[in-house]
Amino acid sequence: MFLLFNPFTDLAHTNKFAPLSENVGCSSSGVAVLEAAPSNSRGISPPSKGGIKRASKPRQVVVVGDSIIKRVDRVICRADRLNRTVCCLPGARVRHVVDRVDRLLGGAGDDPAVMVHIGTNDKVSGRWKDLKNDFRELGSKLKKRSSKVVFSEILPVPRATVERQREIREVNAWLKAWCRKEGFGFLEHWAHFALGYNLYSCDRLHLNGRGSAVLGERMVKRLEETLN
Repeated sequence: MFLLFNPFTDLAHTNKFAPLSENVGCSSSGVAVLEAAPSNSRGISPPSKGGIKRASKPRQVVVVGDSIIKRVDRVICRADRLNRTVCCLPGARVRHVVDRVDRLLGGAGDDPAVMVHIGTNDKVSGRWKDLKNDFRELGSKLKKRSSKVVFSEILPVPRATVERQREIREVNAWLKAWCRKEGFGFLEHWAHFALGYNLYSCDRLHLNGRGSAVLGERMVKRLEETLN
């Protein structure tokens, strides 16, 4: 399942190609879709009549991120579209995800596997302390919903200045150490994308089809390792 959110209005739709301005008046939001399925403890259905238990439901997988993950659903959801969801929030910063954790994971059942790719749009200069606190608050909220959380490293940005690239690497270094301390998984990408600028679209920020496939495959591999 692919859900495209406008992080500034909380409305969503499932057409990845439609402009966000069309969200207004949308009758079915991605939030509603996620909240539709009630969760049962440990993801197990109640016994049916006769005392026979139904089969355990597969663990839900939710990938949340900014527009960098816009097309990774083609890879991530390919094996299991029913139990895997990609929630894309174009323009989102860490704070936007913090404020939406409960709604994003509302219908993901008990203890879903969660991967977060966020930080591309966050400014570091002048608010480094605030950014770290936002990540800490996000981690705290995710821990209450999942025992299997992975943070995905922020990708290099070809069009960025040398200073901005340095900031991104600084955030990634802190994020990696923090994830280790908190018991979260951490998925590194820098070596695969720093010199692979042919993986980016002409805006030199977002990934092209090939780049999205590479990122998606890396995410799938790590998620499957986490699930096993």
